[in-house]
Amino acid sequence: MCIALQQWLAYKRFCFELVLDVFTNCASLAALSFFFYAPFYLNFISPSQGVGIVGAADRSPISDEMLIYGTFMFLFVSLLLVNLLRDRSPASPADAFQLAGNPGALPAVTNASGDQKPLIGANGHANGYHGDFTHPDDTSKSGNRLTTTSGSHAVVQGSQQFVAISRALLASTDDKDAGSEEDIVEIPLAHSTSTPPTQSEEAEREETTSSSAGRPHWLTVRFVSQVLIIAAALLTLVLLKNSLWFVIVGCITALGVELTLYHLDDRPRAFTLLLGTVAFALVALTEIFYLKDVFAGNFPRMNTVFKFYFQAWALLAITSGAGMYFILESFRSASSSIGMHLWVRRVGQTVWSVVFLLLLLAGMVYPLVGTYQRYNQFAQRTNSLNGIDYLQSYSPGDYYAIQWLNSHVEGSPVIVEAFGPLGGDYSDYGRISAFTGLPTLIGWAGHEYQWRVNWLNNDSFAADFYQRGSDVNRIYTSKDPQTVLSILARYQATYLYVGNLEVATYAGSDLSRFRQFMPIVYQANGVTIYKVPGNS
Repeated sequence: MCIALQQWLAYKRFCFELVLDVFTNCASLAALSFFFYAPFYLNFISPSQGVGIVGAADRSPISDEMLIYGTFMFLFVSLLLVNLLRDRSPASPADAFQLAGNPGALPAVTNASGDQKPLIGANGHANGYHGDFTHPDDTSKSGNRLTTTSGSHAVVQGSQQFVAISRALLASTDDKDAGSEEDIVEIPLAHSTSTPPTQSEEAEREETTSSSAGRPHWLTVRFVSQVLIIAAALLTLVLLKNSLWFVIVGCITALGVELTLYHLDDRPRAFTLLLGTVAFALVALTEIFYLKDVFAGNFPRMNTVFKFYFQAWALLAITSGAGMYFILESFRSASSSIGMHLWVRRVGQTVWSVVFLLLLLAGMVYPLVGTYQRYNQFAQRTNSLNGIDYLQSYSPGDYYAIQWLNSHVEGSPVIVEAFGPLGGDYSDYGRISAFTGLPTLIGWAGHEYQWRVNWLNNDSFAADFYQRGSDVNRIYTSKDPQTVLSILARYQATYLYVGNLEVATYAGSDLSRFRQFMPIVYQANGVTIYKVPGNS
């Protein structure tokens, strides 16, 4: 998308070269992406089983969504409103004069020798001028002199009107005149009181005005587009049940697209709007489509929302940070208002600031309360970023055994640990493999299944998958040493782990019997690790 917009800004018209450039750049990027991730793509079997349409009962209630996106939405909608009321920024310095009502005459710089050249050249850049215009009243206080980076200049005031042009618009890398003799900056402006327009100039202006009256102004185009957005929203509410949240984010997306295109020449502003627009487009997309996976029956949108909301959250975090600048910039520009207009502006800014502060404080509640709840009231509090430290108090035997394995075992030998009766998901099962990185026969069965659902379409793969859990149980419960050793050999296992969780899971079995036919390589704090004979 960014490549297409960049190329459009370069060409400014639709043509074959534009299409070719966009295709070439996008194809090259896609090819490189596949090349660098080829090992993943060649071996990955996607768990997706197609695309589904979200049912009315499965769409998001607005109350839940506002808890997630309330603050982001407030900031981005504020940014949209600010830019909806803002005129398009000029694309070049020459446009600044045209927008100021002076399409014909541009200021000229005249030095003491009488040489004169336009302040802005045909290429739209300043001719040797580095500085800011100030109001004539300000310059008169210092003797009608204008100070720039090239020196002090006398100001010839050609009109009581004045065009304020920022240094950003007039900046030039050409500094040939810097340090030269004193220049006189003449600013001839249209509608000058000292030199009124001639009849031919007035006729030309009227002709231009009448010809442009037949063409729709951008404000008219914006008005029509907003009417269409509202009409589409109302129609969607009628035809699509339980679609309020979708309509809201859809309207935000549509308005974001409109304003991004409108302010396209203001790159920072347009890019900020684009990021937020894409974010809300992703959110809206999940209200209509979802990727089918193993949860399609009971929780069809779970992984779709889970994954796409991550991307939307990151985009909105960036958008909100950058958008705050443009929102506050609009507040500063309101300081020039007077009378009732100023009062209304200040009241609006105060209300906005209070609402934003309340949302910000409300958002700060979750990191404290949510973390406390999710971490089981900090029952194993360690004040450490090391995810294994909690085991020192929760299960010291496992902690020191894991440390030993990480220090003394090289390579990736297979280690066998207990398998949960219900698959072990969201429990302590699989903790040895997780904290050592050593492969085991099977981890959390539910997660293993959901990522291999299409892989299990192969009958031999499915038979192997469903056999593994029962084989682990047979290793710990079988009284026949040969049965145990044969199963271990089948999976090329090197170590057998016996800790408190294994003792609790297989309470009816004598787990100390393994010492009769397997050597012990580690034993401490209630944990024993056996080495499988013949496997290294």
